[in-house]
Amino acid sequence: MPKPNTGVREGRRRLRSGQVLPTLPRRLAIHGLTVSPGSSVGSPGDTLTRISRGLGASQRAILDTLTDSEHGNLTVAALGERTGVPIAQARRAARALERRGLVVITKGSSGWKGVGDYGPLMQRRSLCNGYGHAISTAKVIKQGEPWSPKWYRWYRASRDVELVRGGMPTPALFVWLPEKRAAHLQADIRQTTGLGRALGLREAGRQRLAGLVAEYERLTSGGSASSRSTSGWRTAAGPARTQQSTRSGGP
Repeated sequence: MPKPNTGVREGRRRLRSGQVLPTLPRRLAIHGLTVSPGSSVGSPGDTLTRISRGLGASQRAILDTLTDSEHGNLTVAALGERTGVPIAQARRAARALERRGLVVITKGSSGWKGVGDYGPLMQRRSLCNGYGHAISTAKVIKQGEPWSPKWYRWYRASRDVELVRGGMPTPALFVWLPEKRAAHLQADIRQTTGLGRALGLREAGRQRLAGLVAEYERLTSGGSASSRSTSGWRTAAGPARTQQSTRSGGP
């Protein structure tokens, strides 16, 4: 009657002797390892190689959805809704794609919510470009006194002040295709430099422009987009960047 561990000893003996393994062991397959056909264990040739796992189903679905989208970017919540996976899973898949350089993830606002319910106090009349009239009067927090100087008696009614909660932006993560993000940055840089030439840029504007240029260079430095001509916006951004360097004491 053979001993229970005879098979294990036989396997170890064959490994030490360098014999070719006849079949792929199940244990190696479970751990993602494979044996190169025709090679012997311990030989200079490759014996155990890691299986390339490639992209998961969620990652491929995200890339397909971004490709089919109009602007090449969607929020993580929208990706989860369109691909049919939970938001947390869509976020993890997007982060994995970002580590591979296949997408770009940025922070932004997906809209404005809570008008009349929460947020800082704002004048109802001028709230959100004029749609403050749609807010119920019951949500008015404070009503100011009419202001009526003697020389502007007809202006009395328009100076009535009603304060309501202005709401707040909703933070969101946006997932971009790299080429779409690069095109968006390039257009934003051109627009910012154009406004800077016409109206001048303050310190905050110069810092924003420098951040846009740095992100564009970082995004296009290693990929095929780096071969595209960027002399147009580089020339346009030149005066603003030179002015920033002069104020900060740079060369």
